[in-house]
Amino acid sequence: MPAYLRSSTPSGTRFLLWEIAEDRSFFEQTSTPPAGVSNSKKIIQHLAGRYSLLALEPSFPLQDIQISAANKPYLANHLWQFSISHCKNFAAVAISSHETVGIDVEYITPKVALIQHKFCSASETRWLNSLLPSQKLTALTLIWSAKEALFKWWGYGGVDFSDHLLTQPFELKETGEIHAAFLHPLYQTNLLLRYYCWEQMVLVIASQFLPKIEHEKN
Repeated sequence: MPAYLRSSTPSGTRFLLWEIAEDRSFFEQTSTPPAGVSNSKKIIQHLAGRYSLLALEPSFPLQDIQISAANKPYLANHLWQFSISHCKNFAAVAISSHETVGIDVEYITPKVALIQHKFCSASETRWLNSLLPSQKLTALTLIWSAKEALFKWWGYGGVDFSDHLLTQPFELKETGEIHAAFLHPLYQTNLLLRYYCWEQMVLVIASQFLPKIEHEKN
């Protein structure tokens, strides 16, 4: 199955969305299943994510991937900054040689409204309530996906989604931008996120250089 979407940001971060139509044996040609995982769906998602990294960058050193204490995959030599996301039958990856990246793919489902109070600020909730009913669920899913992408971009954990990650109102289109603020006590910055929106799914990419933060044990 060819890539569902392959593109790049204006700053050069590349990303790919792969529709998983292949079986496990196809992906095992390029990587091995994760240790300690028995769920067949999660195994295929894991393998598809690794395969997508190679589809995006054939020289990507899969064998060198490590997992941080905050559960973030990384390369110790920092040759590439990268991020991986899975959702049902899709895998999404982003890589950059010079920017820190975070990517997230989500299906649009009413279930996200059940946790809205956990990740939306008061100002975000007011904006959502001003939208047409037909727009609200998609916009809410985009906010959730944007904050997931920011969380992966940060990579250190310890983030309050409603206080530390804030989005500005945005125009709902097939593809667009979301202005966001990252307001963690240890680091603050503004980011411009890129998003894609389909009938049933959204994808958000965060890409911006993040200096090393010496607080992994906090």
